[in-house]
Amino acid sequence: MLFHLPRRGNTGLVSHEIYRRPRSWIKLLWVVGTTFAGLYLLLVYLLPLTGLVSLPVVPLKGLVEVIICFFPVITGLLLTTKKVRVQNPLISVEDSTLLIQLDDHVIGTCCLDVVSVSGSVYLDENGKPRYNESMLLAMRAGMDKSVTMAFEAGIANGEPFLHIFITATGHSSKQIQEILRREATRTEAILLSSLDNVELKLLEGDFLLDVALTHMDEVRIESQSLVVKEETKSLGVITLQGLPRTFPTQDASQIGTFISTALRQGYTTSMTCVFSAAKPGKEKRTLESQWRSIQAKERRKEESLQDHSTKKNLVTRYEEIQDRAGWFDATVYFKVRASIERHIEADLDGVSGLVHSIWGGSDSIKLNPLRLSKRTVFRILTRRHLKRQRMHIVRLSSFINTPIRQLPVITPKESPVFPVPPKEFVDNELVIGETVFGGRRLSNVGLKIDWLREHAAILGATGTGKTTLVKHLMSQLSVKTDVPWWIFDVKGSEYLDLIGHGEPEILVLRPGLDSSFVFNLIDPKLANDENYAHSTFVILRELLNERGDSSELSPAMEKLLRDSVMKVVESLDQGNSVQSLVSVVAKLASNDRTGSMTRDALLNRLEILTREPLGSILGGESDTVRFSDLLNKRVILDLSHVARVGGMDSVRLLYNLIAKRIFDNAMKRGVIEGLHHVVVLEEASNLVPESYTRHSAADVTTGESMVMLQRANGQGVVVISTRPNISSNILANTSTKIVFRLPYDSLVGGRFLSLNEDQEQYLRTLKCGRALMSIPHTETFEIATQRFPESLVQKKTIITAESEAGPIIEDPVIEEELVTNPEVSAPVEVTEAQTLVFNRIDRLGSHVIALLASEGWATEGEIRNLLAVLDSKVVDDDISEAIRNLVSLGTVEREALALVDGGFVFTLPGKSMNAVRRVIVEYLSGKLGLEYSPSTTSENSDWPDIVLEDRAVIVIPEHLRA
Repeated sequence: MLFHLPRRGNTGLVSHEIYRRPRSWIKLLWVVGTTFAGLYLLLVYLLPLTGLVSLPVVPLKGLVEVIICFFPVITGLLLTTKKVRVQNPLISVEDSTLLIQLDDHVIGTCCLDVVSVSGSVYLDENGKPRYNESMLLAMRAGMDKSVTMAFEAGIANGEPFLHIFITATGHSSKQIQEILRREATRTEAILLSSLDNVELKLLEGDFLLDVALTHMDEVRIESQSLVVKEETKSLGVITLQGLPRTFPTQDASQIGTFISTALRQGYTTSMTCVFSAAKPGKEKRTLESQWRSIQAKERRKEESLQDHSTKKNLVTRYEEIQDRAGWFDATVYFKVRASIERHIEADLDGVSGLVHSIWGGSDSIKLNPLRLSKRTVFRILTRRHLKRQRMHIVRLSSFINTPIRQLPVITPKESPVFPVPPKEFVDNELVIGETVFGGRRLSNVGLKIDWLREHAAILGATGTGKTTLVKHLMSQLSVKTDVPWWIFDVKGSEYLDLIGHGEPEILVLRPGLDSSFVFNLIDPKLANDENYAHSTFVILRELLNERGDSSELSPAMEKLLRDSVMKVVESLDQGNSVQSLVSVVAKLASNDRTGSMTRDALLNRLEILTREPLGSILGGESDTVRFSDLLNKRVILDLSHVARVGGMDSVRLLYNLIAKRIFDNAMKRGVIEGLHHVVVLEEASNLVPESYTRHSAADVTTGESMVMLQRANGQGVVVISTRPNISSNILANTSTKIVFRLPYDSLVGGRFLSLNEDQEQYLRTLKCGRALMSIPHTETFEIATQRFPESLVQKKTIITAESEAGPIIEDPVIEEELVTNPEVSAPVEVTEAQTLVFNRIDRLGSHVIALLASEGWATEGEIRNLLAVLDSKVVDDDISEAIRNLVSLGTVEREALALVDGGFVFTLPGKSMNAVRRVIVEYLSGKLGLEYSPSTTSENSDWPDIVLEDRAVIVIPEHLRA
């Protein structure tokens, strides 16, 4: 994009018309004065010397000559002043370039953020530590004449950073951007080839501007103009002049020592070294002159010990600078920011002492304070030279090196090597990301459409990129095929971005909110089918048992439930709703005491089906949803209302009943080639958990049946979970496995992908958007995903009713129509703000999970205190919503216990009983006057928790059974 100077009236710039007349007169006077001075010099001095004319007589010659000489100087200064007053530099950021324009002069700056890098010290052939100078020579070799570079290292906001700035000057913004793009690419290639474990990021937009203004809080950009406070008492800048000491060691580099010491001392400071290519100066001749002087003394036998020492230093210096290609113009300065104004002097003294200790030595260096004028601020903003000096590469490398010691943020962790599969295995239709090798993105990676028949599992912690990858996958599937799909979305806002990407008609179904979403408990087309009745009974039995020990069905309750379901299937004409099932249970139960107790206990457990929201959804009215029509469409099933009102138990029940309809329709297709339908199970750990298998080893759930039995019917399944505790049957029967960061379950993820120990540890620290992937015929490899573009198009929820009119399909509605059309119900409209709320709540939930992982358990008060400390702006409603979401999704377990404040104990899944046990032991120990130590509470429930003389106490927490 070309840099266009905005209109004067819109920028606050003073029009040149105001100054055109005064400047024209001053320029005319300057031209006349300069011409007259030249003529006076020619007539009075030059021509008389040649003898062509005689020396003229000038009255008051001294005064006249002073006036003639000063007149052009004064008018020239006035002309320059007027020109500077007219100019007001315009500052803007275009993508990755910071542009400053002053009339027709343009300055552009870009910045490479060094995310991670290894040390730049190596041992030469003599075993002596040296800095990697070839990196600087390579930068100098191809550097454009208009380019300067700057290496900046320091501490900001308590964290170390490394930045590389590239600045170019010229007359065209397009040319400047092209030069910067070329230099940034070249610099990145040089760093990648010269150093190990390098990861760079080209900064853009506000990030670039924030980095350019590092430590300069008094400087801000307003309306494309630079605004500087008159007094900057808490910021100091010092420049370094002289020859620095170059002293690398095997254990530390000078930049690493500077950063680590500043970090320990609590300084907010940075070192900036601006450098550009230069020709060799007179240094070699100066050294040779000093050498000849000492040799002359030796011939006269007048040398001293100091002369011998000087000779040794001269030889060392000469060896350093004999290379003609290693010269640079350099500027080195340090910025120091004090948190309190009165501390700035002390911080400046501290940083000055630190600089002298690191770069001072036998060669003197001098630190000079620098006044922050507006001109200086502009040069610091664009990282250009301030007070340049000529410096050889040996000295310059003492400022441009990378840390060796471990530092937070920028020190890389040794990453295991993952192979990159051949292109023919990953260059497929459904592109979901890019392969990664050595931290660098390489080629696109995609899935074959037929691989979805063999199912896919996507695992990873919250916020690591699972949903983004699935959105790419489903978008590609929508664009490149006509395969219908269903997405079970528990949160409700995760997949709305798919609307408008590749598919004109995506249906959003919201059970509980859409009054027309009602379906029968039993599929009317399968009346009198004993197998169907048995499978429905199995679903209800499993889900009721899964609610907890207090909800388990006794053998008598199981028999009554099975007989009731059979009766409903045989008599659908008398009722096909959950209320019909409840009525049949009441009728079939015997009237004796045992039968009444069994009936009441079973009805108590079936109560979740009759209350909201499931009661209205399973109402079985005359106009019910016809799934056979919906299975030919692309559907987002929004279960957020069900989860919020009825909890995760209601979601599990509804999910299984709907999944059963999909399963039954897939079976009707029979054995068939190709992919015909895909189901995406979001939060699958709450829908098909491993615990189902433990409770019912003989049977499998509907979800497991879909994965294990439906390949031949063209049914694909994508399971997504934040933890790998989903059904082992599902994990074992997926051919495509993608695992994002798993900080707490990396061992399970490692077994899932067949990783070694180093690779499994790497799985714990994967960056957001990075994942490990396994596909047919390849070993596990690393991939990187890309951000999914947001959609501006929304659709109406489309419900197909069982009516004589057939399917009801409504026209798509643009987002603007949703705002103004009163006929569209409020739940259909989804705004960006809702998505942000989910993201904020997810971040709070991550803090809670980390607390429970480290402490084992916590009370609600402890959770609230932690979140309030981590984020002072968080409100109680946000905390309550975060806790409620974690509990409803099954990510966190909650146990009622009156012994703690608030009456509840929160733990990670599977840890609740042990937490209750610890609380009880701690309570008893306090009452008995014993010292309690958590380490004494063994994980083994048979080990004594408390020993009193010859008696032992064992605490075994259990739920009460009905």
